[in-house]
Amino acid sequence: MPKITAQAGAQKWSTRTQAAQQDYVDGVNNTTKDPAALAIAAGPRYLQRVTDAFNSGKWANGLRRSAASWKSITAAKASNFSTGVAAAEQKVTDAFTSLYAFEQNLENTIASMPNVTPADRKARMNRWFDGMSGYVPPA
Repeated sequence: MPKITAQAGAQKWSTRTQAAQQDYVDGVNNTTKDPAALAIAAGPRYLQRVTDAFNSGKWANGLRRSAASWKSITAAKASNFSTGVAAAEQKVTDAFTSLYAFEQNLENTIASMPNVTPADRKARMNRWFDGMSGYVPPA
């Protein structure tokens, strides 16, 4: 096989990988494995590898390498941000629906509390803090 340039190789990879999008989706849909269970089972290995990378300096060196380029890389992929936001809009709507209802109930409770003295206002503030600390988003 003749050698090709890096640019030609990258173009070939990009074209063929993009053409395989449906194969990728089919692979996801056809798997019988539980990725979450596999990740949980690999937890000890993950912790060991992260610890090793930290202790060896590999982690810090990686951060140093990316320090000079992260802004330009982020700017080059900025369109991914709006694409992700658009794709997540319904999830955010669902999350906000639950959160806003919870907040409204909490506001109603606080509105019925005394608001005369500094101690009253502190109690109202603490009620908000305690209430919001106890919020559990729906699964």
